[in-house]
Amino acid sequence: PDENDVATVSGACKAPAPPTTIDIKNHANHRTVSRLQIDMIAMAFACDLTRVFALQVEEPAPSAYGYTPGTLGTSDLHDLVHKLDVNLGENQDAARLEKAKAYYLLHATLFKKVLDLLSSVKESDGNSLLFHSAVIWCGELAQPGHSYENNKWIVAGQLGGYLKTGQWWNYDNDKVRWGPTQKQVPS
Repeated sequence: PDENDVATVSGACKAPAPPTTIDIKNHANHRTVSRLQIDMIAMAFACDLTRVFALQVEEPAPSAYGYTPGTLGTSDLHDLVHKLDVNLGENQDAARLEKAKAYYLLHATLFKKVLDLLSSVKESDGNSLLFHSAVIWCGELAQPGHSYENNKWIVAGQLGGYLKTGQWWNYDNDKVRWGPTQKQVPS
């Protein structure tokens, strides 16, 4: 499949074709490496080799999200993200926000690929791997800076019906608030 496609994996357990040799540390191979990892995760689930996985995504090349290091008053992606700190007045810089959104959109696209792939694999009860799973998207960066405050996590899947979907939770000063999702992400 193309590096941007999700592989089609049937419920049958079979070894995937070995990938061609690839430099996994080359930022330009970000999408291909991520796709190969996602394919391997789906097949490990389909073969019931594991029920747990972690996917740590390498930072893509800045050109993948339209950023040039040294521009916008920033030295690199790390500096760019820090200059979007919610406690700083400069976080309203539209050009910086545009680059950060493009960066996070790449990760959101990979998350969707994982969900699509898990959704495409049917288990013996007719439900998908995604229905029987909980997939969490989280990052190490919250606001402000590297704090644990204002960190967004997304949970997809239902753990076989255990998790109720379409909810949001807000932990604020050890108080939990929750409610129905107000906005839906376009597909």
